Amino acid sequence: MTRKTKKRIIICVLSTFLPIALLFSPVDFVLAQTDQIHNADVVEGSGTLDGLTFSAMLGPNGKPLDTQDTLIFENGTFVSTECEKQCDYPAQAYFARRVGEKIEFISETRCLTKDAEIVWRGTIDGDNIEGTYSWTANRWYWTIEKEFRFEGTLEGNTTSISGK
Repeated sequence: MTRKTKKRIIICVLSTFLPIALLFSPVDFVLAQTDQIHNADVVEGSGTLDGLTFSAMLGPNGKPLDTQDTLIFENGTFVSTECEKQCDYPAQAYFARRVGEKIEFISETRCLTKDAEIVWRGTIDGDNIEGTYSWTANRWYWTIEKEFRFEGTLEGNTTSISGK
């Protein structure tokens, strides 16, 4: 076999299998990230909003709030039961600060089964909660970003932040 023929065979093999290998490498990367998420430490602690549960409605920005949800603060974590049910978004740590009579919070959570995350930003004023959340899903070929909003009220068996 001549040197020129060997070179052609190598080029042919590389041009056939290299694009296929490149297609699957992002999948391997996402799977590796998913394993890291599943093996992450469990977040537990205490926080300003612990013990509060809100009945809320969710919806895309600029559209009616059309999805019922329950937002729960406990053990230093925040969870949306609807997001937990839809895509295994676990309870994650929240950060809160008091601004006058209101409390602002932020929480970020990653889906356990897909390369997606939600960042929640909200304000609690007495027995009411409202805010926005950003949903981002990463695909190897593009990123999807959507903005939503939520509004809700404190459920009956909990105490509001003002103690009333």
